This record gives sequence, C-alpha cells and structure tokens, in this order.
Amino acid sequence: MALPPAIPTLQLGSTGRWSRPDNVWISSALRDAVTLCDTDPSNRGFSDHLPIYTIIDIPIDTYEPPPTRNARLADWDNIRTYVKERLEQEELPGEIGSQEEFTAFVDMITRVLQGACEAHIPLAKARSHIKNWWTAELKALNLKTRKICRESHKWRGIREHPSHAARKAAEREYRRAIYMAKKTNWEEWLEEVGEDDIWTANKFAKAEATDGGAASIPTLKRTVAPGVEEAAATNEDKSAFLAATFFPAPPADAAVPPDTVYPQPLTADATISESTVLRHLARLSPYKAPGPDGIQNIVLTKCADIIAPWLVAVYNAVLRHGYYYAGWKEFTTVVLRKPDKPNYAVSKAYRPIALLCTMAKVLTAIVTEQLTYLSEQHGLLPPAQFGGRPGRTTTDSMHVLNDIITSAWAKGKVASVLFLDIEGAFPNAVPEVLIHDLKMRRVPSYIVNFVQLLLEGRSTQLKFDGYESMAFPVLNGIPQGDPMSLILYLFYGADLLRVPRGSKERVAGFVDDSALVAVGDTFDETHAILQDMYERRGGAREWAAKHFSRFETSKFKLMDFSRLPMRRPELQLGDVTIQPIHTHRFLGVIWDDQLKWTDQTNSAVAKGRKYVLAIRRLARIKRGLRPKFVRRLYISVAIPKMLYAVDIWCLPIPKDIPCARPTMAARRGSLGAIRRLSAIQRIAALTITGGLRSSPNDVLDIHANLLPMRLLVAKHCFRALTRISALPETHPLFPIAESSAATFPSKYRSPLQYLYHFFPEVTPHRVEDIIPMRHDPARTDLAFTTFIAESREESQTDNNTLESVIRTNHHHHQNSHGKGASYERRRRRNRRGRRREGWKKGKGT
Repeated sequence: MALPPAIPTLQLGSTGRWSRPDNVWISSALRDAVTLCDTDPSNRGFSDHLPIYTIIDIPIDTYEPPPTRNARLADWDNIRTYVKERLEQEELPGEIGSQEEFTAFVDMITRVLQGACEAHIPLAKARSHIKNWWTAELKALNLKTRKICRESHKWRGIREHPSHAARKAAEREYRRAIYMAKKTNWEEWLEEVGEDDIWTANKFAKAEATDGGAASIPTLKRTVAPGVEEAAATNEDKSAFLAATFFPAPPADAAVPPDTVYPQPLTADATISESTVLRHLARLSPYKAPGPDGIQNIVLTKCADIIAPWLVAVYNAVLRHGYYYAGWKEFTTVVLRKPDKPNYAVSKAYRPIALLCTMAKVLTAIVTEQLTYLSEQHGLLPPAQFGGRPGRTTTDSMHVLNDIITSAWAKGKVASVLFLDIEGAFPNAVPEVLIHDLKMRRVPSYIVNFVQLLLEGRSTQLKFDGYESMAFPVLNGIPQGDPMSLILYLFYGADLLRVPRGSKERVAGFVDDSALVAVGDTFDETHAILQDMYERRGGAREWAAKHFSRFETSKFKLMDFSRLPMRRPELQLGDVTIQPIHTHRFLGVIWDDQLKWTDQTNSAVAKGRKYVLAIRRLARIKRGLRPKFVRRLYISVAIPKMLYAVDIWCLPIPKDIPCARPTMAARRGSLGAIRRLSAIQRIAALTITGGLRSSPNDVLDIHANLLPMRLLVAKHCFRALTRISALPETHPLFPIAESSAATFPSKYRSPLQYLYHFFPEVTPHRVEDIIPMRHDPARTDLAFTTFIAESREESQTDNNTLESVIRTNHHHHQNSHGKGASYERRRRRNRRGRRREGWKKGKGT
C-alpha cells in the first residue's frame, strides 16, 4: 500500500470518530517511484472522506506545441506595405525556365509572406487553465477556507472545538460563492451574446454532455492474429497505428496493363489568368488552420492584388512545364474523432484531415474547377454519380432510387437494393490506378501530369493531443482535405457505377456510398440479379480487386422493397450470407422496405426536439439569449435538421396549397408527420415569445414570425420541385421529372408525381433550364465592368458620358412584384459633328 498506516481518512458522521477504510494500492513496479502519499484535510469539502493525493516520480515526455499567430489582431496596412516593398525589389519573370529557378522563385515568395506574418501578426496568447468565472474574491475565499480546514483537522480529536463549526460554515460559504460566480458569469455572457457570439451559443446547444476536459486518444488496440491483440499506449505507438490505418502501404504491383492504348485526351487551355487567381483567393476561408509553411489564408486574401501576378507565373510554370515546389508536398495530418462511434480504442474511429500549404491549395482548387467543368461538359463521369458534382444533390439520388422502386411496384414487380460499404475508400486509392483511370476517361494531359506531381513524393506528420509525429512518406491514397480529393475519387470509382446491364439492373452512387438495385417478379429473382452484378466478370467484386478497394461485406445491407406479404430470402455472396433488413440509413435518410417513412419521421422529430430543448435552456425569460437570436438559431439550424430531404419522406397537405384537387387525400403519413413537427415548432415559438402554455399555435407562429409548419413543408417541397424542374436534359433525374409531371397513377405514386400534381404550374418545360457550369472557368474575364457611383451627382455625370448603358429595376406593390431591364445605346456625333439618334430596347415582367 502506498498510503502509510495510522493515517485516518474518514470521520464518521454519527460519532465523529476517525477511521481508516480507504487504502491506495500500487504495483511493485511503481512502489519505488512513490515519493509521497498523504491526505489533504484543507480540501475536504462536504464529504466525510479526506482527499488522498499521491506523487509518483515518473519521467513523462512533455510536448510544447509551437506558438501560433492571431491573424485577427494583424496590422494589415503594414503587412501589405511589407509584401509590396519586398516584391518590388525582385523581378517578375516572364517565363520560368528551369526547376531550380522555379524553386528559388517560390522560396522567395514564401519568405516574403512568412516575414510579413512574423513582423506584423502577434503570437496568440497561451490559454489559461483558470476558468473564466474565477475571480480574485474566490481565490481569497479559497485560501481562507483551506486555512480553517487545516485548523479543524488539527483539533479533530476534540469534537466540541469551535473550529469544526467554522469549517462547515466556511465550506458552505465557499461552495455558495462558486455557484453564484458560475451563474453570474454564464448569465452575463448570455445577455451579451451578439452577432459574433450567436454561433458559439449554437455550439454549446449542440454539444453533448461532457466534463469540460479535452478528449484525447486512449490506448489503441488492434488484432494481429486470431485472439491476439496489440496495444499502443505511447504517442509514438499510437502514431504508428493511425498511420497504418490512414496511409496503408501500396500494392507491390498496381497491375496496370503496360501496353494500354489510351483514347485521345481532350484539348484544353492550361493557361491561368490573373482574374482566376484573384477569384480563388477571394474564396478562401480566412481563419482556417495553415499548412506547414504557417501562411494563413487571410494573408493571401488581404494581399491578393499584390501577389496575384507572382502566383500566376508560378501556377503557369507548374501546368506548362511540370515544375513543382518540394515544400508543397509536405502537409500536416490532424487526427479527429468520427462522431458517434461505439469504441474509440480502435484507429478506425478516427479520420485524417490534411492541412496543406495555402499557395498549393489555391492551385489545386483552380485545376479542380477546370476538371469539373470538362467532366460536366464532355460527360466524363457516369450519370449515376451524384456526389461532388455541380447541380446534383443527395435528394436527386434518393428521388431516382425512389422512382425505381415505385415504378417497379406499379408494374407488379419488386425491387431489392444492396448497399455497399468500401473500407478506407480514399486512403486505399492507388495513384497508378488513378492515373490510368484519368487517361482512360480522356482527361487533358496537363491535368493528368499535375495529378501525378501532386501524388508523388508526399510526406506528412500526424498531429493529435498536442503531439506531432516525425515526418514519414505517403506512398498511397488521396489526401482528405485537398480540394481535388473528391473529384479524383469520382474518377477512381466511376467503373463501379457502370456495372448494371439491362433494364432490371440499376445503380445509385454518391461519392463512395453506392447501392446496387435489381428489379424482378420475386425476391429470389432480384437476389440472383444482385449476386450476378457483384460476382460476374466486370462486376463490383472485380472492380474492387482491380482498384485495390476492399469491400467490408460484413457491413453490406440488403433491403427488399414491397408492400405485399412476400417471402424475403437471404442473399449469398461468396462465403457471406446477408439477411434482409427492414430499415437502413442511406444518404442521411432512414429508408424502410415499404416506403412509409415512419422511422425517418421519428428521427427528424427527435433531432428537432433535442436541439429546440437545448436552445430553450439558453433562452430563459429572465436571463438568456434575446428572442431574435433564438429565432435565428431555430430557422438556421433546427429547421434544416428536421426538414432535410422533406420532399422525399413528407409531402404537403393538398388543402394548404393551390392544388388542382384540394379535396384529394394527402399521402399517408404526411398529416401525422406535420402534426408532430408542429409540436416541435410550438416549443420554439414559446421560447421565442415567452407566451403562455395555453396559447394557440397560430397565435404563437404569428408573434414569433414563423411560417406554420404545414406551409413550411409546402415551401420546402415547392422549392425542391422548382430546382428539379430547372435541371438540364443531361441530368439523370430530368426524364423522371418529365414523366412524373405527365402522369399521376392511381397507386404507388412517387414523391415527384405527388408534387407535380400539387403544383401543376411547375413543370420541366415551363421552367428555365439552369446549367450548373455554363461557362469555362478558365475564360471568365468579362468584356464589361460594373460601377456603382458614390453620389447622385457622380452618377449623373457618368450617365452623360457613357455610350452603352444596361439598367435594371425592381418594384413591389400590394403583394405584386415587377422586374425590368433595358439596354440603351446613347446618341453619338457622326464625323461631321451632327448628332445621331441611338436606340433602346427593354424587357419587363
């Protein structure tokens, strides 16, 4: 035992006598390291037991994180002057002729920006361990209480000694003072919450219950053999475990055919203009964590007009000549917890986020934008891929899947869906196979070469719990956090979405979430189709083998969709037997095998109730958040949580909208779902207004300035339907929307068929097609400029001198809106000095 004998630890409440029921046990290995083990009577508090503290002399490796700079306190005028003066001393090259010249040039720009940061951005102050509610009065009271406690313990043998009563009174006073200090600090902060602090309050509302301490990575474990586990307790061992999970070793042979004849790549201009660089610099999130070079995004944004010409020279040299800066290949990998994991003692419960150098990130974003445009313009990606593409959303993929199921039901057939699970999709991507896929899909050569430069010779270091590992090479995978990672994986997994053959086979995909769909007369037939899609030549299993992607078959989910009482057999895939389930969460929505959406409704209501009740705790009538901020949080956070994909699982009530048949029955379940959602909004409205519990819902909605829930659902569905109707003909949902607007079957109706019947004025042929990427991002220079005059006089002067003018106008009167635009060519003088009349053309609605 570490605690020496004859030291009392408990005072009995009935008799006041002292005893020793508490002991401190210690292993023989640590026995000699114990320097002190004793009680601390001064910190007794209200417990009968005395606190016991133990001092163990063990060498612990401590790590002091490098200091960071607080860009919010930067002097931007001095930074701009510093950067401008240093760059003016250098010569801007017209063309960079070699790798050595390129490296020296980027080194110079990096040193200038780093020097500006060091000279004019102050270091961030280290966080104090003292709580923000701690005051000088509490410190003095703490010292006084501890002194009285020591005095009481000194006279513990005399029960009638006045120090005992003084100790209880002092501890009672100290405890009350701490409670009031915490309460006062919290209420004052809530009352002072403004525009800048509202999202901090939102973070408090969403946070799970915690003790306030920072979460750290516990001892990690992994299975090395059946029944044999290996543990990692030190940061070095944890780093090795995490690195093996995040960056698995590449295969010895990528098995890319050496004699492959690639199709002719697309031709595209590799030139980057200054306006393109300025546009991407303006998009940077200002205060994101910087990469290894320490240059924050806000520095590039504030100095954009100064450094843009220099970055243009750098970026064009990369794309034209294949030069690359070695420092850009180094990145920091931050280890973050995946939410809601049952066990955080395994490395799979964590995910990596790459922190890249900002200058490299801007170049990658520019190339990503060009590749995305070319992919959409030339159809380089399969139509069934909905993730990471402009103009496509998760609800589009869900509408396609829902239409497949309901169309099968309408024909007297059934549908089965096999939801696949790819283990470590991004880390297991092999660069050689990715380059092969890019070439096979006719990606321009300069983009392929850039991707090859991007993925070669990389190195990183892991960062977690204040620890930074040693740098190690990264030979495999696509870095998560890179702007190009998403589009690259779409090409990597494109062949998986080309597995279906024939009308009975379909597929739905959203990045790495894929599902194989089969339609047939019975579930035995659909299961046979799914098995063939997975096991045949050119099937899903062959794709996984060629791309070194491992399907985690234990996480495959099978759903048999039918509202009829039918036999649902199991599915056999090799050695794995998959039993059909009744519900599964796909793309954030809980699907059930009868499409009644009861479980999804319960989930949406639970999410809304949990958040609204959390807001209510922050918005008490006497002291709390102001009503306008409570309303803003409800509208911007709670409503999106509840009504995500509402056009899939809950539809409007016909009598609440200008429907063609207002008396028709609503879709089964929608009325009950809206009623339950209205109960959540009632809690929010009561919190905003402070109204009585007996207040009716319509009055609360009016005073809280909230749209009634039944109209709010109709608004979200109408907005979703309008967006779907504006999709171009190349979108895979367009023919489904077109047929849904033209037909309204008597049973087994899809959500789109309901919506087009509810809103007959919205059809794909009456809404303008919106092309997501209409123009080439490499050619975005405008042939005209926009100008806003500072005063009316200046506007009149400009009006008299301009030759061509475009005017716009908008007015509102008695719930009616009007818009207009006109183009005017002004009068000029001809060569003889005579005035020549111009012409005007306008259009209004």
